[in-house]
Amino acid sequence: MKSIRVNIGGKICVVPIPKDPIKAFRGMFKGFKLTESLLNDRRDEAARDIGEARLAGFCHDDALTTDALLAWNRTRHVKR
Repeated sequence: MKSIRVNIGGKICVVPIPKDPIKAFRGMFKGFKLTESLLNDRRDEAARDIGEARLAGFCHDDALTTDALLAWNRTRHVKR
């Protein structure tokens, strides 16, 4: 049987390669909500991009200090 060597956490492990890899990996992710996880990651990334775009506008203002930016950010997250 063929095998591969894999570095896992600083340890070298010898892992056998199955004769039929497709059959061996079938159902491996059963129970995981991969689509939901992907959509959540994309939503988070879009929110981060929007935040970075808003922040980029502030970077050109020399009068704005870090404290002022943090104060502005706190007012945005106040529950109304």
